[in-house]
Amino acid sequence: MKGGLAIYNILSNDADVSALVGARIFPNVARNKTQFPFIIYDVNSESPTDDKDGVSTLDVDGIMVSGYSKTYAEASDLAQKIRTALDRVKGTFGGVEIQSIQYIGYNDLFDDDSGDEGIYRKALDFRIRIINTTESVWANIYSLDFDGVDDYLSVGDSDVFTFGDGVTDNPFSFSCWAYQNIATSNAFMAKSNSSDKEYHFITDTSGKLRIRLYDDSTGKYIQSKMDNTITSGSWIHISFTYDGSSDEDGLNIYIDGALVPQTRSSNGAYVAMENTTAELNIGYSKQNASYINGNIDETTLFDIELSQGQITSIYNSGTPADLSAHAGLIGYWRMGDPNGTSSYPTISDDSTNSNDGTMTNMTSSDIVINTP
Repeated sequence: MKGGLAIYNILSNDADVSALVGARIFPNVARNKTQFPFIIYDVNSESPTDDKDGVSTLDVDGIMVSGYSKTYAEASDLAQKIRTALDRVKGTFGGVEIQSIQYIGYNDLFDDDSGDEGIYRKALDFRIRIINTTESVWANIYSLDFDGVDDYLSVGDSDVFTFGDGVTDNPFSFSCWAYQNIATSNAFMAKSNSSDKEYHFITDTSGKLRIRLYDDSTGKYIQSKMDNTITSGSWIHISFTYDGSSDEDGLNIYIDGALVPQTRSSNGAYVAMENTTAELNIGYSKQNASYINGNIDETTLFDIELSQGQITSIYNSGTPADLSAHAGLIGYWRMGDPNGTSSYPTISDDSTNSNDGTMTNMTSSDIVINTP
């Protein structure tokens, strides 16, 4: 997938290409009703060419880059700009070192099943030679796009996601990047349903972010809620921490690395969370019948109370970073990275627990190139 990462980086930063398609450059497939023109790129072959010592130092990818348009003239113009942007290019793009990109040829295609006008497509083939280095390439390219109706990531039930035994609680923390199309009634992560309740992290009907922990046998809870409404229409980093004290004062909510004004409360004699059979969901709270309308990226769960310094470091001045070696990590869902739509419908858990998620009521086109 390194070749695709480099291709995307080159095309998205080329002024002539961007002038025609904007950000409409997609791996494998475009979303239904995407505005024309747009580009789709596919890595159709990958092969090591130097494996003398067991590790390839030079790989060759075959990549097809297709320009789609409603007119032949525009498709031809876009194809020429794609070829100019890629042919004979070398250098480092998106952290991938390219020895060379060679233009192979193209095909003219016309789809007459797409309506009265049809769609013109110019499919260009390239061969890309990639120099492998001793360091792996970490990049954040993809997020999941949730429709706010029924899309969610199902992770299932596991004891590792439970932080209470009915007598005492244990610390835990959550972190993710989110882009909300609307600010109200969004669910980020929840392990609760109508009969089994442990915790949920949502925005309520007034757009205030809330973390609530349940004592399932008594129905009592502790919670913390933001005093102000949460931002929509842009990427933000959200997180909460809990110290395991069974007291609402042990809950904290952070936005973009900073502790926010919040009100902590309880509704009675909360003792501790309990280990239920409720599944962990991302983008959905079954208990509240809430889904997120927007994108979620780089989602993490920890079995420690993150410090203010750790929260600030994870926020990283607004740029997601590799958290695979972070202390206390028990769940790490990168929402499509590193393999894009080729992983659909599975979103891997890149922690050591391997609790992979399943995209539910979603398609491969919901893995999108839209990140913080």
